[in-house]
Amino acid sequence: MLDKQNVHWLLLLLFFGHTNILASDLDTCFKPKGDKVEQIAACENSLSPLKKNHSDYLDLQLQLLILYTSQGSYSLANQTDMAISSLNLTNFSLDKQFKYLRHRGILKYRQGLYPQALLIFEQAYQLAKTDKQTLLEAKALSDIGTANMAMANHKEAISAFHQSLLLKQQLASQRSIAITLNNLGSVYLKMEDWPQAERYYSQALTIYINEGNKASEAHSLENIAVVQMKQGKYKQASQGFKQSLNFFIEIKQEVAQLRLHINMAELNLLQQQLVEAEEHLDLAQKIESKLGNNALTLPLQLNLGKLFIQQGLYQQAESILKTGLALSLENRDSRITTRFYQALIDNAVKFLRWEQAFIFETKLKEHQLKGFQLKFDESLANTRVQFEYERQQQAIELLDKKNKISDLLIQSRNTQLLVLILLIVIMAAAMYALYYRQKQHRIAEQKKLESQINWHRRRVKQLGVSHSALKAAFGQLPQALLVVGNSEEIVYINQSGCELLKQDEAQLVGQHLENIFPRTALNFWEQWDSDSELENALVTDVRLNSQDPEQVLDIWLTNISRGEPIAVINMVKHGESTAQKPINSLLTEQDFQHKLVDLMFYCVEFWETTTQSTRIELAEKSGIWRVSIDDGRLRTRSLDRYLSVQQLPKKPRWREVLRTAHYVIAECKLDTEQENTINLKLTALNQHLHTKALL
Repeated sequence: MLDKQNVHWLLLLLFFGHTNILASDLDTCFKPKGDKVEQIAACENSLSPLKKNHSDYLDLQLQLLILYTSQGSYSLANQTDMAISSLNLTNFSLDKQFKYLRHRGILKYRQGLYPQALLIFEQAYQLAKTDKQTLLEAKALSDIGTANMAMANHKEAISAFHQSLLLKQQLASQRSIAITLNNLGSVYLKMEDWPQAERYYSQALTIYINEGNKASEAHSLENIAVVQMKQGKYKQASQGFKQSLNFFIEIKQEVAQLRLHINMAELNLLQQQLVEAEEHLDLAQKIESKLGNNALTLPLQLNLGKLFIQQGLYQQAESILKTGLALSLENRDSRITTRFYQALIDNAVKFLRWEQAFIFETKLKEHQLKGFQLKFDESLANTRVQFEYERQQQAIELLDKKNKISDLLIQSRNTQLLVLILLIVIMAAAMYALYYRQKQHRIAEQKKLESQINWHRRRVKQLGVSHSALKAAFGQLPQALLVVGNSEEIVYINQSGCELLKQDEAQLVGQHLENIFPRTALNFWEQWDSDSELENALVTDVRLNSQDPEQVLDIWLTNISRGEPIAVINMVKHGESTAQKPINSLLTEQDFQHKLVDLMFYCVEFWETTTQSTRIELAEKSGIWRVSIDDGRLRTRSLDRYLSVQQLPKKPRWREVLRTAHYVIAECKLDTEQENTINLKLTALNQHLHTKALL
């Protein structure tokens, strides 16, 4: 016997094993493009232990409805439909309600119940329209068009497909748009409006080519070829059929090959090319014998009969046409039945069998009469269904109005209570407003005082020297520069200085000057502590406070008294340089001129390329530069002088150049590269001006 511990472990094993099986079944059930039989079994296994209130119950039932319908198991699909309809679907999301209605309509459509399918598709459309779900509206309209096309309501089908196409062009994928274009082509094909059919098939073909969808491209080529054959464009049709056939031979899709051989045989028969027609029909018979009877068996027999007629084989033609006629009557395929009767009449007339021709003609008339009666009955049934649907809608609207009246009565009873509550709220709000106003007044006074304090604090900072200003002034210079504030603390060092002292900027900034130049460096401190103004004063053989005893520098000291007093120390290794330029001459006037001309040149060039206008219009529209008239021609002499270093004025008006750059950025549609170019030139010129101002 099992003890309690073994029973406990056995139960855990069974529980987790069962959980894993359920998870695996769910994955298989909803696996896209899986084996349908395996999917159905997995869905049924997952559904069996669930109750109706389970969160996965509806999803599994919907998946089974889709799978049963695709497999042709209509009895099981109808049972699933009944199970879903028993649920209160209003508790579920609109997407799931729409999905159910759509696949319920597809089930009716597959069973040939076109009026019922149309009614359900219209309900799905109204549901999607109520919630303004554009893509769902497009799907529902496409389904409505398909149902109308099956019922030969061509006008209604075209209207639905056009509405679907307009919505899909806003949001749907190109593949979805191509499917709707193909549907429109198929409607016009049935209406025998060949130019329109070819137009929509060609639009779909263009999309498939752009998307690289070879299979759909081949199908579209075949559709276009069929339309061209109907119009007598035999050469173009032959090319289309051949291209399509080559693709389906390559991918070994035998059903498509069979269909194309039949179409090509029909094309050959229209041109009385009997040898080629016979070759295609022989290949078609071989494929059909391998596949067995299918939807293409009747077209194959019809074309074989037509071939025998043209070959003068009356008995063979009559035999195979009668066999095909019997099968078409059994399948209730009215369209091809009419074609079989017509072929039998043609065969009898060609061989002067007038009595047989009369018999087949009579049967054809009877068949057509039955077809008209059937179409009338279907139209009547559709009208009745539509009438019933409208009656139900009226009942629903009436019920909605009654509910609205009840809601209004409830609202009127609640209004009095709301008025009383509102009065209380108004009184409380008035008291709070008074309190809030006094509080805001105190806050405003406090903010005013804080604003004054902050203004004085900002003025203190503005009157000092900022790190960004020092970086703009000295950061671009190749010399090793150290900036010391009034309290003998290091406030800035450029990259060259860091490399010379072999330390990072973060380590040096904030240190006292004695940490770099020790008090034992008497020659440095004597010069530093003197009361005289230092202007590029040279101090040689200065040893640093460093572990490297060999690190000896020559330095130049310069005092700058603009704003907060600072000192600039220019450093080089001892003995490497015997002469040093003053700090304020490190930036040359020639460099400034080149930057000024360079910026102006790019401004004019980008103006001309983006606006397709001249520099004269730049001067006139900006109002920055003067335009003069010389020998009857407009000229921009002042602007032109800023496009060449040789012609640049001795005292250039650099502010006008800066204004021109900002005007071009603001008024021209520059691309990213052009805008970055002007900004870089502008930044370089501003840094130069800022450095000059600081020095």
